[in-house]
Amino acid sequence: MKKKILTICIASAVFTLLCACQPTNETTPANAPSVITTASTFAEKTEPTENQTVPETTTEATTTEATTTETTTTETTTISETATTTVPAEELIDSNMPNPFPEGSDDNVSYYQPGNHILDNVTVSLLRLVDDTEQIEWMESFDFFNNPPSSLTEYLNLYSFIKKFDISDEEVIEAMSAHLTSDNPQTKVTEEELDLILHGSEADIVSYFASDYSIVVGDKIYSPHWIYTHTPAAYKEAGITPEALQQKLNLYADMRLTPEALSALEQKIYSYTKSIT
Repeated sequence: MKKKILTICIASAVFTLLCACQPTNETTPANAPSVITTASTFAEKTEPTENQTVPETTTEATTTEATTTETTTTETTTISETATTTVPAEELIDSNMPNPFPEGSDDNVSYYQPGNHILDNVTVSLLRLVDDTEQIEWMESFDFFNNPPSSLTEYLNLYSFIKKFDISDEEVIEAMSAHLTSDNPQTKVTEEELDLILHGSEADIVSYFASDYSIVVGDKIYSPHWIYTHTPAAYKEAGITPEALQQKLNLYADMRLTPEALSALEQKIYSYTKSIT
């Protein structure tokens, strides 16, 4: 499956790091701009809600990280004092967990993707700015399934792609013009959102664009995949609080995990909660 995901076919506008064959019942209008859709289920998060504001950025932030803003709807977990404790690597990965999905059904985008459908989609128009061979070589450096990412630069997303290939603001804006003017909620990107990706700090970006299922701690972002495959010792070292895990547990139940997998995850979170309370 990994080889399938790392295959690029620009001509047919099908390129994604995760599950390009993800089934969906949604229909995109014929005049909608081309976009690589890996999480159509996040469409409702495209536009900021009444209480959600895009952190302000300035052009000076291209060389200096933007100041973290005060308002954001994505919960950011406070890093605990014990997060600086070093734990041996072998104690961070949980090798005792059962397979999360039935065989042949591991295409659940919400389980794997750290960000929402805006951040974790790289549009065809942007892909065309970079040589295919360079893209493939870069993406193959990620071990996405065996080593789930915890930072923006550890997997394919708009921010990491633009930074990696040093694409200028002008090129990005031109390439994304159809998405900036789109009325389709699945493909729409506002000027404020694009400016945040171009000039914002990584902490602001992950806070705003995190998936509903992910947990944010500072400039780190932890998908359900990361949570599932790591130990309570890893949670503690990352500064993930029991409260943050408990709040996501109900959402994890919606990801089509097997009953055995969901039970194992619930028990692990429960044991972590008991161990530090």
